[in-house]
Amino acid sequence: MKKILFLFVFTCLQLALFAQDAKVYPTNWWVGMKHNKVQLLIKGEYDGFSKEQVRIKYPGVTITGTHALENGKYISVDVTIAAIAKAG
Repeated sequence: MKKILFLFVFTCLQLALFAQDAKVYPTNWWVGMKHNKVQLLIKGEYDGFSKEQVRIKYPGVTITGTHALENGKYISVDVTIAAIAKAG
């Protein structure tokens, strides 16, 4: 579980670095999470950010849904972490 947790945090940080000036919430997770599905809230610094495309390229981590919020600065992203996912 610790490895999956590390992978997830690492992937989110990569996503935040790729999407310039974006902030990802929640900013931390804990060991022993009961569910392998997490919803991230990503905030951009400009109007129209919610039209950006979100991608994760890592084995065992998939985006199951994205939702643009009305104000144009937020995207919520549903992420699923498979049991086969390895730290990277």
